[in-house]
Amino acid sequence: MVVITRDAKLPIARSAAIDAHGRFEQALFTLFASLLGAPRDRAGIVFFRISSAPTRTKMLESLLKKTHGNKYKVYWSGSEPDAKNGLIHHIRQLDHQRNEFVHWHVAGEIYGGGEIPIVSREVLSAAQFLAQVR
Repeated sequence: MVVITRDAKLPIARSAAIDAHGRFEQALFTLFASLLGAPRDRAGIVFFRISSAPTRTKMLESLLKKTHGNKYKVYWSGSEPDAKNGLIHHIRQLDHQRNEFVHWHVAGEIYGGGEIPIVSREVLSAAQFLAQVR
């Protein structure tokens, strides 16, 4: 007997991650508007037109420096020997993970059973997976 399982946990977790990142972007937008000194409705016109996360993060870094100088540099950029402990580094990591959740595909992975598949499960697969196979 062949058992094929369809589990909704991965699509639900993926959806929750995308939703959480939307709330994270809303927090970044609030910071952007505050640093720019602009009303939220006007700041939103600019912020939400920026589709490049690295560009948006670089703009936030520039606004932070322009507004506060080096006062919060260690907090935002990390200490000199290890910039990986700064908040900007973590923002970049979250943006990268968001791209994986959004642009990767839920794919079936079949395993076990030799010639006859015994079980399959859903996994996130990078979009370039098919290009690597060819």
